[in-house]
Amino acid sequence: MLRDLVAHDHLPDYAVEMNGDTVTFRNREALDTVEAIEAEPERPYIDPEGFHDAKSVAPGYDVYALYDQWVSWWIDSGRPELKSPRAAFIGFCRNKHKTAPLR
Repeated sequence: MLRDLVAHDHLPDYAVEMNGDTVTFRNREALDTVEAIEAEPERPYIDPEGFHDAKSVAPGYDVYALYDQWVSWWIDSGRPELKSPRAAFIGFCRNKHKTAPLR
């Protein structure tokens, strides 16, 4: 009966796996979330001080939105090696404020 359950995979909310005598039920919604997280490309890490410094060079901007823009630009650029992701991000923010200041 359990082997049929695994073979037909018809439970709407759960994926069922069987390995020997062990049966595992996994929530499908949680699996989708994990797959989405794993599919996201690695993003450069910016420490909290880096975000603080970004706020000082780009006053009025949402630095977290700028971070998303910067990461998209970085990915579109072919993910060049960053010797200092923090400095690159702050430079991006400085340039954004210089070309389109909010204040």
